[in-house]
Amino acid sequence: MTFNDKVDAFMKSNNIGNIKQLAILSDIPYTTLKDFYDKKSVDNSRLSTVRKLARFMGCTMDYLAFDNIIDFNGNSKSKSNKAFDELEVLFKKHRDILTKDDEETMRFLIEKRIREIDKQNNDQ
Repeated sequence: MTFNDKVDAFMKSNNIGNIKQLAILSDIPYTTLKDFYDKKSVDNSRLSTVRKLARFMGCTMDYLAFDNIIDFNGNSKSKSNKAFDELEVLFKKHRDILTKDDEETMRFLIEKRIREIDKQNNDQ
């Protein structure tokens, strides 16, 4: 499911007619959302903006960023589940110094790097 498919499905299920309405409701500039939509991805976008859209939609940043993420909770077909289980242990161990934003950002960056490595391996 592509970025545009995910945004379209969200807008349809929430009776949001177009990107302009989404921009108003999410408090994200129209031009930013339009740029996401035209590129059909959030690649090279500001992390804070992706986080804001994900929070508004009630999904993970991974869900928006990666086509193979199949649900709002960020579950995928990836082999990275073990890595995230170990990461969860670290988050629990250091919950006194890590915020939810820290956790989301780290998950996003690790998943992105895993996908880059998987792509490089598949291209070889």
